[in-house]
Amino acid sequence: AALSRLAEGWREAIARGGDTDKVVVAAGTGAGAFADAVHGLRESAHVAEVAASMPDLTRPFVRASDVRLRGLITLLLDDPRVQMFAETELKNLLIHDAEQGTDDVEVLRGYLELAGNKSALAKRLHMSRPALYSRLASIERRLGVNLDDGESMTSLHVALLVHDAQRSTDPAAR
Repeated sequence: AALSRLAEGWREAIARGGDTDKVVVAAGTGAGAFADAVHGLRESAHVAEVAASMPDLTRPFVRASDVRLRGLITLLLDDPRVQMFAETELKNLLIHDAEQGTDDVEVLRGYLELAGNKSALAKRLHMSRPALYSRLASIERRLGVNLDDGESMTSLHVALLVHDAQRSTDPAAR
């Protein structure tokens, strides 16, 4: 409760200064000694960096446990193997979207965010279910995967998180 009040106080003070775009307050692991606090500062800086790119962040402060998979991806983002994984998973869809002006990546993103709930996705996209099923079948063919398979969904979701993290760190990709 004290940390929440402190975070809200900081947020209000920053807002009075006019810089309200994206305020993130992050907390690292507790430290018993001043020397141990250095690790907590590094951790909280990482958490704040990841949390700043998270959509719909409503908590007054965030901890490492709040950034979860996104935090791990950010730590591994400089590894070329992680980048290659994301590119391999999404390449055909990204190329198709760029060449055809489609938004299949966003359709896939919605599908994965809704854990494969096609009815909810059709409603979100204001699309008939038959039209959505056709789009998803096209995405499956393009990627060469079964979107109903749990491992495929997980791989594609991780690839999208990596892709998003790359775009958020690369000013030219925005």
